[in-house]
Formats: sequence, C-alpha cells, structure tokens
Amino acid sequence: MFRDLARLPGSPQLHRWADWAELLCIYEGGLTPPGFGVEIEKQKDSILIDTDDDVESDVPLPEPLKNPFETPAEFRDAVTQRANDTFAFIEARSNYYGNAYPFGYDASNRRLTLRPLTGARTLYLFLLFCAAFRYIDDKKFQTTLAGRFEWLSLQALRRQLPDRANVHLFGANPSPGAHYNMGVRARVRQLGMDIREQILLNVDKEFDSDSGDGGLDLVAWLDQDDVAPGIQIAFGQCACGTEWIGKQHSSSMAAWNPFFRFTAAPLNYCFIPYDFRATDGDWYRRRSIQGSIIMDRRRLFNTVGVVDSNGQLSALDSDVVAELKLDEFAARLEQFDWPTPS
Repeated sequence: MFRDLARLPGSPQLHRWADWAELLCIYEGGLTPPGFGVEIEKQKDSILIDTDDDVESDVPLPEPLKNPFETPAEFRDAVTQRANDTFAFIEARSNYYGNAYPFGYDASNRRLTLRPLTGARTLYLFLLFCAAFRYIDDKKFQTTLAGRFEWLSLQALRRQLPDRANVHLFGANPSPGAHYNMGVRARVRQLGMDIREQILLNVDKEFDSDSGDGGLDLVAWLDQDDVAPGIQIAFGQCACGTEWIGKQHSSSMAAWNPFFRFTAAPLNYCFIPYDFRATDGDWYRRRSIQGSIIMDRRRLFNTVGVVDSNGQLSALDSDVVAELKLDEFAARLEQFDWPTPS
C-alpha cells in the first residue's frame, strides 16, 4: 500500500510529521521519541533537502532543521528536538480525539501504540490515509480515497447548512442520476439557474473542453419563497494534496465572479484531511487560511461523528459508515501484516 515509508514528510510542518509518526506506528506496532529519531536518522542525507517541497516553500523552516549541521552532535540534537516536538502534537491529538483516536498514548513513557479498530478509529485512519498520498503508490487507491473524501465532504457540508438546503457534488465524476451529471459547460449554466444569478461570460469559450470541474467540487444554495436573486450560496473545494492552500481559491467568489453577477457573496469552504492544528487546538498557521472556511480533520470528525456522554467522539452516523464504505476500508487494512493491537 505504501511506498518508502521512511521518506521524510516533505515539509517542516509539524502536523505532517505527526501524521508520519502515526503511519510508522501502524507498521511498527509502537513508537517512542527515540525510535522516531532513529527513523529520522535513517534519512540523514535528505533531512536538509527533503523538508521544504510543498506550496509553503517560502515559509522559513523552524530550527533546528534549517541549516547544515557542523557536527554530528548538532545533528543528533536536531533530531531529538524534532522528535520531541512531533510527539507534543501526538499527545495533543490523543487528548483531543480520546476514544476515537486509533492509537494509544502512554504519556508517562511517551509511547504510541496501535489500538483495535472501531468505526470512529477507522474514520480517523481513512482521513490519515487521505493526507498521506505522498506515501501511497497505488494510484487507483488514491483515486478511490479522493472520491470518498469528496463524498464525506458533501455530507459534512450538508450538516453545516439548514436541512432545506440543496447540496450537490459539482465534480468531474458525478454518479448516474446526480443533479450535475453533465459536462462542465452545461453544469455552469445549470448552476447559474440554480443560484438565480446571471451568467456574464460565454461558457463554451471559457472552457477548452467539456470535462473537468472548473475548480469547484461542491455547491449548495438555500431557496427562498420567491424568484429573486440574492440567496444563500456555498461553494466548496476538496483537497487531499499538500497544494490545498492554493486550491482553496478555486471555489472562491474571486474565481467565479467573472462568470456570475453575484447579488450576495457565496460562502467558500475548503475540505482537507489534515489535522491542521497546533498543540493548543488553534490553527497550525492562520495565514494559510485565505478567505475560506476550513473543514480539517477535526471539524470533519465533529460534523459527522456522534459524541458520547463522556464527550468523546466514539460513534458515527450509520449513513456515513455505509456510504463511505468504512467496512470495506477496514477489510483492506486487514489484508496487510499489521502488528497486534495493544
């Protein structure tokens, strides 16, 4: 399923290092900061060149992995610091997700272990895998995950809006009978009628072909009891890749304002599988969020999950389990040589 899991995360962002630590724990059965440091040291030659390859390359790397190391001792100190920083994120996740977290965390020994699967824990692993395309070599599996992530995002958007809202997939691969089961040019025309806004451009001219989604994955609107424009509208983008920061603009009003004469600005949602959080629960980097409502791993969990009497995210909506095919996903996980959960 994975290729070269020993590769570094490709980014200085510690939330992605925490994801990598979780993946390593799955295959090794347990992980501690010293053991994580060993995994980092295996990539000593690439630690300086493979930490800054995504869209946030203009962001300075946090110390101590910024500059070449003059001595082996400096390198070991840097590795120890990175491992400790990463496990601070692990501990924060364990505290937040509680019983829904698929890993057990012993704070006294700072040891991470794999736990037996439940529906909520399987959902967490599903989102972790959606955020781990860097390590997945099966392109078909990537496509499957991305498609199901879009469906999960659709359900989350439905739960964000009133029950009477119209919420639909606008993507390039709609299911038969779907509201937007047509080419992108016809979809844009239909969208104009749905949201009651005038189309300003020659749609046939604006798209080189009739395929694709025009950068828009989800659409929603709230009808009023009249025919006038100026209704509540929401657009959404689903992004499993690291380029989500740039993609959040593709569903924005700025991107679609040339097409429609908007009477009221649409809400812009961006759905990502990353746990884009600092250890205090705030956003990992606020300036990366640019005019969009980010639905990250935590918000998706809160939206589709069921909180028990102890405040833990321990159960899921049955429709989510069925339609997301979590049982099928769990069965695929069982095909691999997993360590015995503790």
